[in-house]
Amino acid sequence: MKQLTILFIAFLALSMSSCSKDDDTKGSTTKSYTTTDFVGIWTSNQYSIDVFVKLQNDGTGEIVDPNGDTNDITWEVGTFDVEETDANGNTNTVAYNGVIATDTDGFEYYYIVSSLSTDVDQITDVYNHIVYSKGTIIDQEEEEEEGSSIETPSAPTDFTVANIGKESVSLIFNYTGTCTGVKIYSAEKTTDLEPIVNLTEVVEGENTVEIESLTPDTEYSFYVYAYNSDDTEVVYSEETVSVTVTTNSAIANLPIERFGFHDQYGGALTIGVLVNASDLVEDQSMWIESGDVTFELYTSESKDDGYALADSNPFLLPDWNNSQIVDMNAFANEWNYVAGQVYYLKVQAKDRNGNVIGESYVQEVEYPQSNDIIPEKPTGVVLTKNGTCVDITWTVADKAVSYEVYVSTTSGMDYKTKVGDTTETSMSDCDRGTNVKMYYQVVAVSSTGNKMYSDPVSIWL
Repeated sequence: MKQLTILFIAFLALSMSSCSKDDDTKGSTTKSYTTTDFVGIWTSNQYSIDVFVKLQNDGTGEIVDPNGDTNDITWEVGTFDVEETDANGNTNTVAYNGVIATDTDGFEYYYIVSSLSTDVDQITDVYNHIVYSKGTIIDQEEEEEEGSSIETPSAPTDFTVANIGKESVSLIFNYTGTCTGVKIYSAEKTTDLEPIVNLTEVVEGENTVEIESLTPDTEYSFYVYAYNSDDTEVVYSEETVSVTVTTNSAIANLPIERFGFHDQYGGALTIGVLVNASDLVEDQSMWIESGDVTFELYTSESKDDGYALADSNPFLLPDWNNSQIVDMNAFANEWNYVAGQVYYLKVQAKDRNGNVIGESYVQEVEYPQSNDIIPEKPTGVVLTKNGTCVDITWTVADKAVSYEVYVSTTSGMDYKTKVGDTTETSMSDCDRGTNVKMYYQVVAVSSTGNKMYSDPVSIWL
């Protein structure tokens, strides 16, 4: 609201007798000004002002207007526009018309709303012998602040993740109703944040969008908003819908299915890993010929270092649709294995450029291994966050008399730490930190000391 000042211009006295044009002089009219407050209601920054003088009598005499006419008339001086402020930011004159009262002699009183009294003097002095001046604002009604004319869309629902890859994920959501589109952000939406996806074709029901160019083994949070828009405005759904996902590691896990010692060709330590081609290469079109992947077996006397290449198979082409076990051997006559000593084996898969795309955890094997009793591989490993602890549970492994549990910060269980031993099928591990990803592995131990390792399982703390 703008606070304005009213200047009342009263026509206090005028002779009602018949007179000539010579009698109509500036001195024949008396003016007085009175101020009060008036609250103006405006709808725009520009107003059209009509300025005119009005000649009127009570019917007993005549008044002569500046043009020499003697009739009761309204003489319009002109129409012009007034901006709310001038170039220097000062408030300009804004006029409002209205009849205040009619005196006993039939003369009307008018007022001019103005921020500067000098503006009124400038107008009225021009026709001082008539006094009447009046202005008109285009629209005196209050323009209520209008809300957006665009409908707020409903928020997407059932936001889930599918087809998690190394550098991409598929996001699935349901939508009810209609909207201009859906935008997906990497954080809660702000004015400056650009969406990573703008989906402009949204159907009622299930929608799927692919997020690409992600970093392997990285946690992402995605925030999805529906929106409606026109040429000037965008309105988003009010509810924030989000989901968190971790992309697959750039190096796929090669689960160990079997290991041990065999006495063929002078004896060897052997290991078998389970291979799924789709875990190694996400794009099936790239999996077309032998040599796309090479499997290599490494052996060492130390768990942490000193690994040397013991076997290589560049000719195996795993089937895309079916998993298979790849067996590899480290022969004793090449590595001078000593009976009763423990050695460490691991398998890597490399692409044609020599990049590691798959790796097993380190398996310890005794040479020659006692094959009397080999336990079953632990399965059904479940990790549950419990305050600052992780509860680890698993199913019973056949021929196991005890279990060992290990923890590591890598999926290959490098530099793993032993959590403990137990004859039960559960264990808790506490105080490993926050905002970190930990990997746990359960080892089944038989009565003859043979061991089988579970696949590593991860959890975010």
